[in-house]
Amino acid sequence: MKFLLLAILVLTLLVWLVPAIPVTLVGAIIVVIFGFFFATVSSRMVGIVGSSNNPVSGMAIATLLITTMILKATGTIGMTGMVASIAIGSVICIIAADRGVEFFMGTDLKPDIAVGDFDSLSKEGEAYMETLINTEILRLKPEKDDSDTQSAVNYAIEHGAGKIIILGATGNRIDHLMANFGLLMLGKSKNAQIILADKYNYMCLIENGTILKKEEQFGKYVSFFTVGGDVTGLTLRGFKYPLNGYRLTVADSGLTVSNEISEETAEILYESGQLLMIMSRD
Repeated sequence: MKFLLLAILVLTLLVWLVPAIPVTLVGAIIVVIFGFFFATVSSRMVGIVGSSNNPVSGMAIATLLITTMILKATGTIGMTGMVASIAIGSVICIIAADRGVEFFMGTDLKPDIAVGDFDSLSKEGEAYMETLINTEILRLKPEKDDSDTQSAVNYAIEHGAGKIIILGATGNRIDHLMANFGLLMLGKSKNAQIILADKYNYMCLIENGTILKKEEQFGKYVSFFTVGGDVTGLTLRGFKYPLNGYRLTVADSGLTVSNEISEETAEILYESGQLLMIMSRD
């Protein structure tokens, strides 16, 4: 028993201290605790179906909810809290879309599921994917009616995901970026929140009555755009450039670019339409 407790302590410290896993000591403890439960579930799955791949399940969602509540209660909020939540959640479930598989090369992380036709993989990426013996590979035909990213999103939603953060969705291809913006609407139609994020931007659709806290915002700037038609009655409170009952159209959306939160909290209200928020930094 003493040896077991010592091993748990060492494992927790390693998770906490390894630079590749950006979590606090509290986050490391959460990883070890839920890792124990998931190892038990995986062992059971091996005995029943011969596979240890963990699906996007209610257990994973419950873990993320509990994790975010614990992190917030301990004062880990804002961008730091978001990154920590993603890092802890990534221990549970990661879906790699097509060339996204190559992101994991040279890291200690492994995707649980890889989705795509994989026609954009390099030779090194193809060789790496062959080593992923515990990753579920879903190969798609190159000729299909959606993108690899959309296929990955559909898979996640079909398996119970209520919140999906897509990394690497703002690369060099503008056509793919536009398609990824469409995924925000897809997620909303299926009761799933989808977020596009990279080093400089955090993008999502927001609901009427959304409250933003200055201490938790991503970056310095907050911009708003219409999606699929005008946004009526747009009111911005607590911002450097406020609005009151404005009708925002695509033609004049430059009015709502690079706003800033000027108070401790900011509120966004509107009557109708779909509103895209982009928080960004230089």
